[in-house]
Amino acid sequence: MRYSGHMVKKFIYLLFLVPFLSCSSLETSVFSTNTGIPDSSLTLVTVPRVSEKIVRLQQSLVETQFFNIDTDEFKISNDARGSGGALLVNGKYLEVGTADGRFIGVDLKTEEIENGILPALNMGSDSLPQSKTITYQETLPRLHDLVLYQGYYYATFDRYAPIEDRVRFVVARIRKGEKDWDDLYVSPPLPTALFTLGCGGAMEVDNAGNSLYFSVGDFGLDRQNGLPSDFAPQSETLPWGHILKINLTTFRTVLFSKGHRNPLGLTFLDNGRLLSSEMGPRGGDELNFISQGMNYGWPFSSYGTGYGSFNRYSMPQDWKTGFVSEEPVYLFLPSVAPSSLFQSKTFDESWSGNIVMGSLKAESIFSIKIIEEKVLYSEQIPLGKRIRDLTESGNV
Repeated sequence: MRYSGHMVKKFIYLLFLVPFLSCSSLETSVFSTNTGIPDSSLTLVTVPRVSEKIVRLQQSLVETQFFNIDTDEFKISNDARGSGGALLVNGKYLEVGTADGRFIGVDLKTEEIENGILPALNMGSDSLPQSKTITYQETLPRLHDLVLYQGYYYATFDRYAPIEDRVRFVVARIRKGEKDWDDLYVSPPLPTALFTLGCGGAMEVDNAGNSLYFSVGDFGLDRQNGLPSDFAPQSETLPWGHILKINLTTFRTVLFSKGHRNPLGLTFLDNGRLLSSEMGPRGGDELNFISQGMNYGWPFSSYGTGYGSFNRYSMPQDWKTGFVSEEPVYLFLPSVAPSSLFQSKTFDESWSGNIVMGSLKAESIFSIKIIEEKVLYSEQIPLGKRIRDLTESGNV
C-alpha cells in the first residue's frame, strides 16, 4: 500500500566511474526516499558535457531489508582521465570533482549543469608520463576527496612536479570566486620509483569545527626498499600510511594515528568518535575507530593475506619489541574494497544512525548498524557499480 499524503524526498548521492577506451564517463547516482511509505527511490543521473541539462538514463528497483529503493540514473559524461573524483551537496546544487581535478555543478531543481564552478587543480598529469624517476605508474595524479566547510572547498589530490620529478600529496582550499587554490599541506616527495593506487585522501572536519582530518595511504611504502621510508606506515614522522589533522585556526598539521594502508572513508559520528573505512590486502578490509596516537598495525598486522597465497603479514624480527596495534571494529570477508562512508540522519528512519558505506570491488553500498562501538549487522545492497564516493542530503 502506498502512502497517498504529502511525500518528503530525501537523497543519497553516489559517484562512480565507467571507463571506456582512454576516457571515463563520470556517473552520479541519487537515492531518494519518500518519508511515510515503505518504498524509497534511487536516482542515477547523466550529464553530457555539451548539454545544458542532465539526461536521465534508466530506472530500477533495489530491495533492502527494511524498504525498497526506486533508482533513477543520470550521467556526467566528460573527458576526465583516470579513476577517482568526489562529490558533495551544497544547498540545491550537486557539485562534482572529476578524477583529473575539474569541477562541475548540477542544479538539482532545474537539472541545469555548469562546468568550471571552481578552478581546475594543477596536478601535473600531462607531464608524468615523461618522468625519468617514476618508472612504475598504476595511476595518474587524481582528486581524492572534496569537502565544503564554512565557505571553503577543501581538496585532497596528488601533484606531480616536473622540475623535481616527484609526486607529492596535497591538501588545498579555495572559496568560490577565487582564482587560485591555497596549499594547506604538502607531503614530502614520494621517495621511490613507484606511484601506486594506495593513496587514501579521505577528509572530514570534526564536530566542533576545529580541525580537518585527512588520510594518506601508504603509496606502496609498506615494504623494505633500503630507504628511510621503509615501512612508512609505522613511522613517527612520515605521513604515508597515517591519518593527520590540520588545525583550521593555526593551520598546523600533526600526525594523528599510524599503521594504515588505504583509508578511503572518514566520518565523525554523533558521539564524536572518528570512524574509518580502510582498504586492506586480500581479505583485510576494515572499519576502525580512530584514536589519537594509536597504531592500527599495517603492514605488520592484518587479517588479510598475500595476493596469490594464504601467507599472513608479519614483521622483521627487529621490529617486534614493544609492537602493539589496535583491533578493527569490523572486518569484511571476502574483500569489498570499502570507499567513502557517512552516518545517516535523513535518508530513512530505518537507517537513522547507521553507517552507509560505498564499495568498489563489491559494487554495493552497505548499511551498518553500530551500537556501543560494536557492529550489530552489515547489510549489503548490490548496485552493480563501483561506488567511489557518496553523501546524503535532506530535502532539495
